[in-house]
Amino acid sequence: MAKSERKVQLIKDFETKISEVNKACTNGTNADVEGKLAELVNIEKEYRSIREAEVFAGLADTHQAIELHHFTTIGHKRVTDEGRMTGVEMGHLPELCGSTDQVGRLLPQAAAELGLAEGTPVFAGGTDVSLCQVGGGCMEPGDVNVYSGTSGWVETTVDRLHTDIGNLIGTLPGADPAAYNYVAEVDTSGKCMEWVKDRIDLPDMSYGELDAYIRDVPAGSGGVIFSPWMNGNRCPFEDANARGMFFNLDLNVRGRDLVKAVIEGVCMHMRWLLEASETTFKTRPAVRFTGGSAISPVICQILADVLNRPVEAVENPRLVGAAGAAALMAVGFGLLPDIKDIKSMIRVHAVYQPNPQSVQVYDRMFPVFKGLYKNNKQAYAALNGDGGKR
Repeated sequence: MAKSERKVQLIKDFETKISEVNKACTNGTNADVEGKLAELVNIEKEYRSIREAEVFAGLADTHQAIELHHFTTIGHKRVTDEGRMTGVEMGHLPELCGSTDQVGRLLPQAAAELGLAEGTPVFAGGTDVSLCQVGGGCMEPGDVNVYSGTSGWVETTVDRLHTDIGNLIGTLPGADPAAYNYVAEVDTSGKCMEWVKDRIDLPDMSYGELDAYIRDVPAGSGGVIFSPWMNGNRCPFEDANARGMFFNLDLNVRGRDLVKAVIEGVCMHMRWLLEASETTFKTRPAVRFTGGSAISPVICQILADVLNRPVEAVENPRLVGAAGAAALMAVGFGLLPDIKDIKSMIRVHAVYQPNPQSVQVYDRMFPVFKGLYKNNKQAYAALNGDGGKR
């Protein structure tokens, strides 16, 4: 299919998908809406690639590549009969390219709109998940990146495909053609922290102010436990009806206790995801921590205490995705000889060791935290399911 024809088709597909998103918002579940939005984003990505550099290519680490190609070789590029089995004409799909491939140069119109020089090299790059793994320096099998932005995930670099149906964890092709990303996701991570600040009327609190606000709160927040499933949950259980809660409140609980309990709840869910991941893959002792939440030394320390693992905070953790993209371009330009050399580029600015006293507190609370979902599953369904009224 010619590039001009493909652009026209993508515009039609985009308009159709907008309609499908609207219908899903009205009649569908959260999962339906998320699925349609993901399809919409993928259409936009392909159109932008063609428009900006006149390249008709697909990135090997995207979700549609996983669904429509069977990556059984190290290079992720072996195409099987899967397309014919699903009714997809494989000739209509773009040629797969690697994350470090230069796929074209910026065209005049796109350059003017972006404020960049015409002819600027355009690289394939990657998805947010793969770029954050690269930007965190997690390039070797067993490297773990705990990412906490609006959403969050525990991502392990692995050397083989695997899908854990029980815990709902799967592998995605990574930016490195010799590796995969084993990703366990949570819908709301840093978003929970933003939510609690807003609810106690401190929406403009910086991370530095947040650290000072909760500094005198002991580990465990006086026994208060928070579940971070504010928009349902994906892993290690999937339930669109699950919600957040504060458990074990008493009359002595302060606002700062609630704030720290939210952070601890997010970190305990990350521990749950890490433990689920480790049922299949061995991980290195220290974990990397990235995303906006990793700006806070107090949150870094809480994560180390909850996990009972050293936590390595990288420089500029909020920009880890951009750092990953820049590192891939360095490989593409030949500034680095190999993609695995990126690990040596990523600087760790602080390492947080677990505090034994705090570890004991969280070890006692963690089974209670996991039990909150099991003990309230029916209540969630009654209140938030199809028959529930809010």
